[in-house]
Amino acid sequence: MPDESAELIVRINLEDGDDEQLDRLTRQFRNEARELDIESAEFVPAGPAPEGTMGLDPIVLGAIAVTVGPTVLTKFLEFLHAWSMRHQSQTVEVEIQNEEGAAVKVKVPVTMSKVEAKEWIEMVSQSLPKKKGKK
Repeated sequence: MPDESAELIVRINLEDGDDEQLDRLTRQFRNEARELDIESAEFVPAGPAPEGTMGLDPIVLGAIAVTVGPTVLTKFLEFLHAWSMRHQSQTVEVEIQNEEGAAVKVKVPVTMSKVEAKEWIEMVSQSLPKKKGKK
């Protein structure tokens, strides 16, 4: 059922810090996310390395592409909220593509009640494209 998976871009932005700190935090997020039963969590490529250079393909600092199956989506969003609460020195956004193909960015709130968290998770879940054939 790959067509039911959600593809999200998680962006971490440090309010104070440097690229090294952002890289470390991004890698920590990716490692923790991979402990969940998600399909994938990979760095977002920044494009090919400049011609004539050697080394690894460049990545977008602070960005992780996550693919989550429908049965794990709520658990992943709960993890995302809990992770952002533990790391309050940054903002976390989730970027999704809606049914029209437009990118929608949703900020992960750092503090909210259980009811607000449930409403936020429902709002993000409903923003995802619906499987074709379903109403």
